[in-house]
Amino acid sequence: MARNSRKLRHDIAYIIFSAAIFIIKKTPRFLGLRLFGFLGFLFGHILKKEREITKKNLKSVFENYSQKQINRITNGVFVNAGKSFFDGIRIPEYSKEKFFKIVRLENENLTKEIFSNPNGTIILGSHLSAFELKTHIAAKLGFKGMSIGSRLFDKRIDKIFVNLRERNGVKYYERNGGMKNVLKNLKNGFNFGVLVDQDATNNGIFVNFLGKEAFTPSAPIKIAARYKIPLAWSFLIRENNDKYLFYIERAEIIETENETESFILNLEKFNDKLGEFIKKYPEQWVWMHRRWKREAKDFPPQLSISYYKEKEK
Repeated sequence: MARNSRKLRHDIAYIIFSAAIFIIKKTPRFLGLRLFGFLGFLFGHILKKEREITKKNLKSVFENYSQKQINRITNGVFVNAGKSFFDGIRIPEYSKEKFFKIVRLENENLTKEIFSNPNGTIILGSHLSAFELKTHIAAKLGFKGMSIGSRLFDKRIDKIFVNLRERNGVKYYERNGGMKNVLKNLKNGFNFGVLVDQDATNNGIFVNFLGKEAFTPSAPIKIAARYKIPLAWSFLIRENNDKYLFYIERAEIIETENETESFILNLEKFNDKLGEFIKKYPEQWVWMHRRWKREAKDFPPQLSISYYKEKEK
């Protein structure tokens, strides 16, 4: 009975998702943003659990905000999610010229320099605005890009997502077992875009994020440090006109006598920068994720930034 119920839920999800993709590909952007922004707002009230997680996370960071302000930002978070879903599907199919009329590069020369490294570059990213666009930025500029992610709950939906992410020549690998391909491609000059702002892997360390320690994926930092691969970080922001501004900058890797401490300090630099963007554009981040679900007290102390700061005293 439970198996039949699960299959039914998966079938319904597949039908809804397939219909959404069809609509997105047939709808002009000005209309699609309004439609999917409204759908995001609607789902933001239907999904009670996700709405409460969003409000709780917002309140923990913006302690002085009124409930009215928290509710306003919460609505904006779900509207942004709807718009970002639409743009993440639609914009990568545009021509290069049309694509870069919507996505503006904050520093074009630096962007191209980072993307053109012959030994590859690891680019840390986050779930800000239409984050699915970022690997396509490199591809549209004529550079090699790849990303990695977890398999989705339904293999049919997962296949659709993989096909969407592999447009424009981007390579996409499943997290389990995909790192071998990532390492091989880095040696061939690929840019590896990886999101490190969620508690979604068991390979991580505790780093300060928006004022609290958060379990943060550490594999990209380890690869950059151990294999001497250039490191950068990037942020994509939706502007008031529903166009995007892409920031990217090189990151100097901090090295200490303790390898784990080095990883932590490098990730904290990224989290500090990301925190600045999130506080400036709170509606554009995925607050519905349980970012602080794991606690440092349940792990060896050497995996936490507080351990090393305590040693310095």
